[in-house]
Amino acid sequence: IHAANDQALNFYRHSLKDAPAGKVARDYVDRRGIHPDMVDAFQLGYAPDGWDALATAVGRQRWDRDAFEQAGLIALRKQGQGHYDKLRHRLIFPICDAMGRPIAFGGRKLRDEDEPKYLNSPETILFNKSRTLYGLHLAKKAIIDSHAAVIVEGYTDVIACHQAGAKNVLATLGTAFTAEHVTELRRFAEKVVLVYDGDEAGQKAAERAVDIFLHGDMDVAIAVLPGGADPAELLAEEDGLDQWRQCVAAAAPAMDFLLAAFR
Repeated sequence: IHAANDQALNFYRHSLKDAPAGKVARDYVDRRGIHPDMVDAFQLGYAPDGWDALATAVGRQRWDRDAFEQAGLIALRKQGQGHYDKLRHRLIFPICDAMGRPIAFGGRKLRDEDEPKYLNSPETILFNKSRTLYGLHLAKKAIIDSHAAVIVEGYTDVIACHQAGAKNVLATLGTAFTAEHVTELRRFAEKVVLVYDGDEAGQKAAERAVDIFLHGDMDVAIAVLPGGADPAELLAEEDGLDQWRQCVAAAAPAMDFLLAAFR
């Protein structure tokens, strides 16, 4: 599965750079203001439109088809012969382990009518989404240096933070922050700050985090960004990085945040 993920990553990255086919994904990256160095650092890619671009490449390159099935990247057609791609016409975000090895992929839709908005690889023996944190391999040095890990809500939020210079930032994968995440982060951090872009989301996060805060051995704090902005919007402002750092520094312990909301 590791080998299949490596081969798929190279396929997706090449597809993003492909002049005609990858243009729609490159245009989306440009609209989101993602710099080329971040495209390279996070190894963004493109899953081509059509049903079997990756499956065809697997056959043409004589890669291990069974490994690609186990990785959840291709599947056997229910009708007819051959395989189809699980991720199609999506911007691809490789999900890596702490060593930087790709263990899964997330895909963001590029057509309004496609659903869901984000689609992840299924869980495998390598990938447990309740334990995995997006961007950990790129954030861990900054986390160690600052003693704190900052958790945001999505792939593009992580990239926007790293691009602006806030490099101790990572994200959960569509799940709540869990005790398993704490176990993973305890190797690098003494404190976790959960950043949310709205009061209601922050309160719900605090309610979930209090149990971890009380029963774990790691400080958990909550920061809510001003004016309901998301990280990318805040960091795009002229003094965005300063505002970000002030907001993170002022994060309230989860219990204090929750008690203030009750008051």
